[in-house]
Amino acid sequence: MHEYINELTLDTKKAQKFFAKKLAYLISPNELLNKIEEYDEKMVLIDVRDEASFDDEHIPSAINVPYEHLEKYMSKLSKNQIHILYSYNQDCLLSAKAALKLTLNEYPAKILMGGFNIWKSFGFEVE
Repeated sequence: MHEYINELTLDTKKAQKFFAKKLAYLISPNELLNKIEEYDEKMVLIDVRDEASFDDEHIPSAINVPYEHLEKYMSKLSKNQIHILYSYNQDCLLSAKAALKLTLNEYPAKILMGGFNIWKSFGFEVE
């Protein structure tokens, strides 16, 4: 297995594709903070956690669309905006599941790296 990993590491074409995809579909907390501060109208921030967690605290400008309600809410979204999704933490797959559901329906999506817990651990504002 170690040899296979080394071969992949040396394959710069595959590495380019991997890193480009990572940059295309993930957003860091710092990058998101900049977008919020600049009020990027091409972005919609969606908290896919449950309503109680959102009501307790959430990232400013986020809307709450719990994962289980996303399909019903989708028609209210624009296919001309990038949907930034976040869930609880880096181990929670709700935002990835939501991003897959959106992109399967041709809505652009990105995921906040680390989710809400990382955002909060950076000391960024919550409401």
